[in-house]
Amino acid sequence: MSPQTKTLPALLLRNTDDSWGDERERAVMLEAYAYVFILATILLWTLAAVSAWFVPAWVTVAFFLGLLIPSVEWQRYCRARGVDAHALAYGGESWVHTALIGCYFGSCAVSMATAVIAEIDPGDGVGGAVAGGVVGALAAVLVGRWGAKRKQDQNR
Repeated sequence: MSPQTKTLPALLLRNTDDSWGDERERAVMLEAYAYVFILATILLWTLAAVSAWFVPAWVTVAFFLGLLIPSVEWQRYCRARGVDAHALAYGGESWVHTALIGCYFGSCAVSMATAVIAEIDPGDGVGGAVAGGVVGALAAVLVGRWGAKRKQDQNR
C-alpha cells in the first residue's frame, strides 16, 4: 500500500481500483455521487430543521456539526487538489441557483438555532435571532458572490 492510499479519501474512494471502469463510467459514477450527496444534504438539513424543535439542544448542535463537517471537508478536498469550489459555485452562471440553495440551508440553520435559543432561553429573544440569521445569511451570499467575481476578474 503506497502512502497515498493511506489517506481517508483514498481508502473511501479506492480510485485505483478496477471497479471505476472507463472514463465515461467514472464520469457517470462521480455525477451520481454528487447528485446523491446534494439530495441527502437537502433532506438531512430539512429533517434537522424540523426535528430541532422536538429534541434536546445538544442533539440539534450535533446535527448541525454533522451536516457542516462534510461540506467543509468537500471544500478542503477541492482546495487540496487545486480546484476553487467557491469560485465555481459563485463565479459562474449558476450563482442564482447556489444562492437559493444557500438561503435554504441558511433558513434551516436559523430554524435550528432558533429552536436551541428557545429551549435555552424561553424569553422573547427568538425574533431577534431569526432576523439576525436572515441578515447574516444574505450578507454571506453577497460577500461570497463579490469575492468570487473579484477573483474571477483578477484571473483574466
